[in-house]
Amino acid sequence: YLSRVDGGTIDLVRSMASEVVSSATLAQKLTSVLSPTQQESHRQAGLRLMSAKDQLFAHVSEKLAADKPSDEHSVQQHFIALMTEHGLLVEEPPIVAVNAHAGDCHYTPTPESSIALNRGDLLLVDFWAKLPGGIYADYTWVAFAGSEDEIPAQIRDVFAVIVEARDVGIDLIRDRRVVGDSVTGAEVDTAVREVVTRAGYGDYFVHRTGHSITTVVHGNGAHLDNFETIDRRELLANTCNSVEPGIYLPEFGVRTETNTLISENDVEVTGGQLQREIVALL
Repeated sequence: YLSRVDGGTIDLVRSMASEVVSSATLAQKLTSVLSPTQQESHRQAGLRLMSAKDQLFAHVSEKLAADKPSDEHSVQQHFIALMTEHGLLVEEPPIVAVNAHAGDCHYTPTPESSIALNRGDLLLVDFWAKLPGGIYADYTWVAFAGSEDEIPAQIRDVFAVIVEARDVGIDLIRDRRVVGDSVTGAEVDTAVREVVTRAGYGDYFVHRTGHSITTVVHGNGAHLDNFETIDRRELLANTCNSVEPGIYLPEFGVRTETNTLISENDVEVTGGQLQREIVALL
């Protein structure tokens, strides 16, 4: 994300009565602004991903109800098959994490690391894909292997914190765009992080709030980041970002992730309905 130029060249340019400024906005316009066709490819990828997710949760529910064993890796492989059936290009496997594994925000199951999914377990799935030649969509949902009244109060409470944080971030972008004001990635991350910190979980939110999305899942546009870096770049119209606050505790972790398409005077949340409650699988 960083270009360097030697100091002598900078001094030479300045000696010619010229001001040296960042190319960050220009670079974004060249690499991250999406055409109407590209934006529609993102929307369609998001809808197909959500359909595949719903089918996956139905499959896991059936397995649980029948008391048949399941595990992270087998759920992951089934999810890949579902996404592929929906015409999506899956270049990396989705994250499927149970309980403490969900507390590792970068965990990916393997046949060796995979653990069982049993009744009473928390399940986190993070999934991203695109239509061939299109723009990625990238979402995270959380489910519980049991009935709604069996979901532990702590898990409910922690999830409610990140839902509030996510919505604060989206609202900040929308409020600025509606009146024609700019907003930077760092500002959004700060607003989201303040909600998590105020709830007492700031030390457990260990990654940036979101990233640019283009033809690659982590694009080169402005990120929602005042944590890993200080991204002072403006969020431009016709760009796409993830918004994905998370809290990662030793016993479990939760994350909610959606995507936004920013327009001149608004922000569109893609992928259909936002997750507001943990999905009860039984």
